[in-house]
Amino acid sequence: MVRHALPLSRRRGFTLVEIIVVVGILIVLMTLAVAFVPRVQEKQRPNRGASDVQGWLSIAKQMAKRDRAPRGLRLFRIQDPDPAKNNTVTEMVYLEQPPDYVATLTSSTTQTQTVRKLVANGPSPDSVALGPIQPPYDSGTDFSGGLTNVGDWPVQVGDFLEVNNGGTNADQVYLIVGTSLSGASTSPAVLALNRNYTFSVPTSTYRIVRAPRPRTGEAPLQMTENVVVDLGLTDSVNGTSSTSPFVDIMFSPGGGLSFWAGQTDKVFLWVRDTTVDIVPGNPTVDSTVDPTLANRKAQGRIVTVYLRTGLIAAHPIDPSTTDNLNLTQPFFLANEPRTGGL
Repeated sequence: MVRHALPLSRRRGFTLVEIIVVVGILIVLMTLAVAFVPRVQEKQRPNRGASDVQGWLSIAKQMAKRDRAPRGLRLFRIQDPDPAKNNTVTEMVYLEQPPDYVATLTSSTTQTQTVRKLVANGPSPDSVALGPIQPPYDSGTDFSGGLTNVGDWPVQVGDFLEVNNGGTNADQVYLIVGTSLSGASTSPAVLALNRNYTFSVPTSTYRIVRAPRPRTGEAPLQMTENVVVDLGLTDSVNGTSSTSPFVDIMFSPGGGLSFWAGQTDKVFLWVRDTTVDIVPGNPTVDSTVDPTLANRKAQGRIVTVYLRTGLIAAHPIDPSTTDNLNLTQPFFLANEPRTGGL
């Protein structure tokens, strides 16, 4: 009996047609990705920007807890004739608030110290200096801290001089509007005040309440390209001044806000994308009225800081409307007590 071996089947490769079909499918998929992925990423820009702002505020809050001293964030306001850029923020810095300052006199013999007296600066009724060094004291500090560069002084423009414990008496609190080295016989460092100094008798009952300063050596924080914090849309809600070159948000060691220039119990920061002109299908958009305003109200996120708790959260904009342009309750979700942990 003769047995015939079955022929071995040959491994079949891909045909040219199959390869062309696969390559064609890949090209179509890549074309779709190129067309749609950037749009998806663009829509996510405000969310990423809001996450950045949340993170920076959280770091400032943690620094306040760690250092047991006020720490915060300064938002630099852009003044621009372009309404899409005016009153927006693209840069921020971390802040620290130094402790109150008083000048002192020291005796090298007895190793004792006392507060150096504050005096009116002679012929300039709107400025003050410090009294002379007298025995038993043989050295002392002044407003300059012994430094020649005014920018390095421990006392800076924007600080406040509080006399006789200040308190609620506005006549005893002065804004420092200038610093200089005058070469006066009592003290070379002179402070210019926002109004005439009314105390004729030298006093040691005073203090310099120092304003927040940018942290030394910290690089500025930059928003994602084409993403801004729009203060122009929230100044009226926050009660902040649109003429101020910056807005400071300061946290206390307990975690709540220790300083907020606004008039509300919350800080609203509207994060938006400057490149989005119109959002198709959004009922808040009416480009024939004001495309810039319509765009700014139609997209973005609201980063909210709650005054009492210091909670930091990001909320979507409530899309409720009464007409084609105005949002009736854009801050509804941010104002909802449950979202604030109250």
